[in-house]
Amino acid sequence: MSTSISKLARVALGQQVEFLGSDQVSLDSLWRAWGSPKGHDPRRWSQLAAPLLSGFAAYLENLDRRDRAPDKAQLLWVWQGESKDPWRSGDTMSHEFIAWAYATYLDDHFERRAAMSLDSPRAACF
Repeated sequence: MSTSISKLARVALGQQVEFLGSDQVSLDSLWRAWGSPKGHDPRRWSQLAAPLLSGFAAYLENLDRRDRAPDKAQLLWVWQGESKDPWRSGDTMSHEFIAWAYATYLDDHFERRAAMSLDSPRAACF
């Protein structure tokens, strides 16, 4: 039995970019779209994604060598402003490119888990 599961984080990301722009995306809002699963928050994911963050910083440096290259810490920052949907004070923020990577990580991981639970054999209940 196969059931299509929506790409919750990617849908949330698309809405944020459409309404708020691509330079400030809340990674925490994408995490909340999946119900805030323990162990998959943006801070923990950023450790897993350290090579991606370093590579993206190097890419940005190559685009414009006149400016100082952003480091990993500058690619992720904490929203200090007032909470407003979908952002909350304290959210981890990033550029759209990094947010797409995180959204894909969440969607793929939790869709796979959901599909496995749907396809696993169950005992008949009478």
